[in-house]
Amino acid sequence: MVALKNLLLLGVMATSLGLTSAQFAQHKVEDEEIDDNSSDSPVVFNKDTRKDLPFLKNNKEMRDYNVLHRQLDDLKKREDERKRKELRKQQEERERKRVKEERRQRELAEKRAQQLAAVKAEQQRQAELAEKRKKTPVSEQPSREPQPRKPTSPATSKDTLNIEFSYYVAMCDSGCTGQTATGIDVTNTVYYQGMRIVATDPNVIPTWSVIQFDMGGQSVRAIALDTGGYIKGNKIDMLVGSVEEANRLGRQVKKVEIIRYGK
Repeated sequence: MVALKNLLLLGVMATSLGLTSAQFAQHKVEDEEIDDNSSDSPVVFNKDTRKDLPFLKNNKEMRDYNVLHRQLDDLKKREDERKRKELRKQQEERERKRVKEERRQRELAEKRAQQLAAVKAEQQRQAELAEKRKKTPVSEQPSREPQPRKPTSPATSKDTLNIEFSYYVAMCDSGCTGQTATGIDVTNTVYYQGMRIVATDPNVIPTWSVIQFDMGGQSVRAIALDTGGYIKGNKIDMLVGSVEEANRLGRQVKKVEIIRYGK
């Protein structure tokens, strides 16, 4: 009865230190092998041991207690090592996330800088061309074929005009606000009610007019929702999605049909 009580007390001590029954069973086999090898070395009780562990009555109980104590120490060391590894893993994961976020922010900043540089380069190019045109005498300016005719009066419905096309973007550093002269927000679109958006000279093609022209082998309808300081006479500035697209399209002369004159 006393031996059973002592074993129960040892079990309570094992549970309080985090020892599960499965772990205890696994390590018990290993420790029994150690005990078999060391069974020839008797355990000698001294007075201090008797005093500190009064419930241990013989050498066998003392060996069992020592084995259990070693197992608990080993388990505690393993648990501490597991916690340290888990902590290191969490720290490494946080560091990986931090580095990844920093790299993403750098890439975004570089992309924005490239876009801004492209816009500035295009603005500089346009300014240089405008300055060159001012300095070049009219007689020396190269003629372009076909030459767009200059109407003496505003176009009317179903008229066909030769129009010089250029292309612009919604946002830039030279006054592009993302809103047309008619108050339409175009920061995220180049369409209005399924039609492309263009800027025209209201004296030639009034605002809100609907026009039609060929682009890339397809018939395209557009609506005049914007104006511009450089858009005078037979000129149209068409809204596109990027500076790269605007540079690629350059300047073209197209035949434009007036589908609806004004609003």
